Amino acid sequence: MNMGEIFGIPVLKLLQIFAVPLTLGALVPLLNWLQEKRELVVENQRAKGQVLLEQRRAQDQALQAYLDQMSQLLANNKALKPDDRVSAIVRARTLSLLETLHSPLLDPAMIRAVVLFLYEAGLISVKDGPIIRLTGANVEGASLTMRGLPSRPTQTDLGTVDASNRSAKEMLCAAPKPAPELDLSGVSLGRTRLNQALMTRVDLSDADLSEAALLDTYLSGSRLVNANLSDAILVNAHLNYADLSGATLFDAILSGENVDRASADLRSAKLNGAKLSGADLRQVNFNWACLPKANFSHLDEDYRAGNRKQTTLLRGANLTNAYLKDANFREVNITGVDLTNADLTGADLTGAWGWSEKQLAACESLKGATMPNGQKYEDWRKDR
Repeated sequence: MNMGEIFGIPVLKLLQIFAVPLTLGALVPLLNWLQEKRELVVENQRAKGQVLLEQRRAQDQALQAYLDQMSQLLANNKALKPDDRVSAIVRARTLSLLETLHSPLLDPAMIRAVVLFLYEAGLISVKDGPIIRLTGANVEGASLTMRGLPSRPTQTDLGTVDASNRSAKEMLCAAPKPAPELDLSGVSLGRTRLNQALMTRVDLSDADLSEAALLDTYLSGSRLVNANLSDAILVNAHLNYADLSGATLFDAILSGENVDRASADLRSAKLNGAKLSGADLRQVNFNWACLPKANFSHLDEDYRAGNRKQTTLLRGANLTNAYLKDANFREVNITGVDLTNADLTGADLTGAWGWSEKQLAACESLKGATMPNGQKYEDWRKDR
């Protein structure tokens, strides 16, 4: 409320309306009241600023104390093993610190400092097994990025690719992705909360992100080659231009349909040989994505070996201009999937359902593909 208003009406206006003949002596209490209100607002703002300053100072001190304590622990215990007493202490103090840094989150870079410390100390690397696990850790809002989003590959990038006998889509898929600026390859972040984290151009190759919460997370241009994203929540995750070649996304949730949110953005992403069995991919944007040998089928042997039984959900996904050579769609429901200008050369569509003639006719190529009835495309076409 404006200090010169009562119930939203200017004081002078009220005086004019009611034509109240107030003397200067009668106005003094009102003016004093207005002044007190102004001073109270200023004092509240100052108090809030002081509280935030104290919280920031406390977080700075907590982070420095943690780093000092951990450095001393590691110096005195150079042969840490998973589940031993010292490792348990490190984990407990780490989880406690992460919660402190989120009460409230004043500087996302502090979370980055903690993650980098643990990684560079060899405590959360997947290789040979992580010494401590960050299961349940609060890493939401962490800023693990250094610069902005990557750009689309330029003609210069494409000029470095062997163009012999390659289609435009093949050339684009072969173009180099932007180099990562932060190496977290092999990091163990399974079951962590990474919602709204900024992790663009980060190398997360071979990382364990299974069951991680990655809602609204920015991973644009990042490298997730062979990463494990099974059961991860990737609703409205920004994965455009990311490299997920060989990544496993069994039963991952990328669709925002059930929670009234946007689905994941995988435009121009690289998913060569990615394992997408059982994933919820409804409304996901795969425009210009590279998906050669990607496996969408729930019949995948590795998927079934884990006693997983969900059917891949692909309804309404945008696969326009996607490169899907030799992709596996066996028994997948492709209702409403936009395949305009998609290259499905050699793809396996055996038992796929929910398709339409118009939908398949919009593909750029189905050469050598196995059609839903088991026929090769060339024979299938002759029988139409």
